[in-house]
Amino acid sequence: MSARSGKNVDVQNWGVECFRYDDRGSAQRERISKMDIVGRARCLVWGPYAPLSPGRWMATAKFSMDEWACRHQFAIEFGSKSNYSRHEFRAAKPGIFEFDIEFEATDNEKVELRLIVNQSSLGGEFEFLGAKIARQSSAVSVNEIVPSA
Repeated sequence: MSARSGKNVDVQNWGVECFRYDDRGSAQRERISKMDIVGRARCLVWGPYAPLSPGRWMATAKFSMDEWACRHQFAIEFGSKSNYSRHEFRAAKPGIFEFDIEFEATDNEKVELRLIVNQSSLGGEFEFLGAKIARQSSAVSVNEIVPSA
């Protein structure tokens, strides 16, 4: 549940094929976007370096976590390499989630969405399910993780 006051004026769907993924164990995966998070802290998903025009943008990332992965601290970042929004979170329970994060683009910038596991892990499964990017017509302030319907 998000309290969005802005109206979406431009919407882009960034599917799982648009992103790059941590390649640890990639040969054994049934899907490249579904991964075991065992190991050190690292970026799991990043990309697609797509240009966004100036304005306020909201990314809604969709992902799932099992009962082990949800215990870990994660971060989501949205923006350019040097100008981005960041939010840290812990899901606390397994499930499919959507997370909204905003970014103010000042130039025609190539931006990316990054999902990071912030701590080392002895196990857990994480799957990235894509993202929706929407330009906002007025300022909104939402950084909230919610179970997906």
